[in-house]
Amino acid sequence: MKGGQALIRENTFLSPVDLEYKSFIHSAAGKNADFLVCLADQGKDFSSFDSQIRYFEDSLNIIVIWGFNKSSFCSASPREYADWIQRVLTENGCHQAHIVGVGTGSFMAQYFALCNSQMVLSLACVNGSPLSCYRFFKTEKSEMNGTECIRHLPDLVLDEHSAVRRIPVRNTFRFGIFSGRDMAPLAMSWKNAETRSYLYLFDNSSAEINESSPTKFNHCLEGLMSS
Repeated sequence: MKGGQALIRENTFLSPVDLEYKSFIHSAAGKNADFLVCLADQGKDFSSFDSQIRYFEDSLNIIVIWGFNKSSFCSASPREYADWIQRVLTENGCHQAHIVGVGTGSFMAQYFALCNSQMVLSLACVNGSPLSCYRFFKTEKSEMNGTECIRHLPDLVLDEHSAVRRIPVRNTFRFGIFSGRDMAPLAMSWKNAETRSYLYLFDNSSAEINESSPTKFNHCLEGLMSS
């Protein structure tokens, strides 16, 4: 460890709907280093970010939060989740951070960024989709699979009736969209709908690209954070 003594601990928190969520804090870079906050996909834990922890541990303090799933997300308001994640971060001495959300975690990351833009240095959504898609999933078309979702992209991304349509990236923080080739149409439409966003396409499947292509992913993430 170049930055100092590692402080690793695992904490358990109750979410707004009294479900158990966990956070893993790896603080080795020192008190003056920035934070990297990773929000895991449903069914994943902190080990899904092993390669990111190893790559950034000497330059960033790292917090991983996991335990998200779509059903529990529907039972609490976005503001409740944003406030809850903010509490987890501030209780661990994090007041600004680079945010990475994978899958379901990308919805959490977007809501957090909307409610707490002053805390976000950069936002990376991996294997995710716009918040308007999530609103769409919660309505009468919630049974759509990924292929049908891509087919309905113009309605999803450009729906003016969505509760939340866009991420506030203008003059605030850098926003990166990370996607595999299988979800490229969605990712490109999303990028076109957002100002000042960056698109990173990978040759393999979108699922878990931070795990399946860690070298490229880490380099792209590092570029987003430092651009």
